[in-house]
Amino acid sequence: MPAIRSILLALLVCSTGAASAQSIISRERDVPPPPASHDEPADPLPLRVPIRGIMAGIVDFSAHGVLSTATSKDELTENDWTAASLAAINLIGSATLITSAGTGPKDRAWVANPEWRKWAELLQRSSNEAGLAIQRKDRPALLDASYRLATSCQSCHAAFRIEPPSLNKEFAAALTAVDHKMR
Repeated sequence: MPAIRSILLALLVCSTGAASAQSIISRERDVPPPPASHDEPADPLPLRVPIRGIMAGIVDFSAHGVLSTATSKDELTENDWTAASLAAINLIGSATLITSAGTGPKDRAWVANPEWRKWAELLQRSSNEAGLAIQRKDRPALLDASYRLATSCQSCHAAFRIEPPSLNKEFAAALTAVDHKMR
């Protein structure tokens, strides 16, 4: 895990600089309104993986990054704060991704369910709060936001994750099937 963090941090610092990674998390009031109808962008690209793939590939990994940083007994380094910031950014964006039906058999039912949307919104809000706490290097606020993040994850899992997570080979098979359809 430390090796992966180091590689991600090196890529981030080389491409954008550590300071800019933490400055892209915005407060809710700083988010601009959607564009006027004549300026609206095209429909979003389809989600070509199961939502469970987003959960396993991005959400679980990134939530662990935020939660382990928040609960660490060690003094946090700049690299720790930057890695946690990147994890929070992944979570904020993933909350949007999981509100689009992907290729999973339950995806359409999930995104149509108001309770699913409620947990996705809490995931995004608590991840944004964690990101803002990370920007300020405010560990008590990060811990509070992390508790809300964990609550959103656990509550959603209790309602929707009836079966155990899929194995990586299942995601690989699903991606291969999608790839063949796109050709």
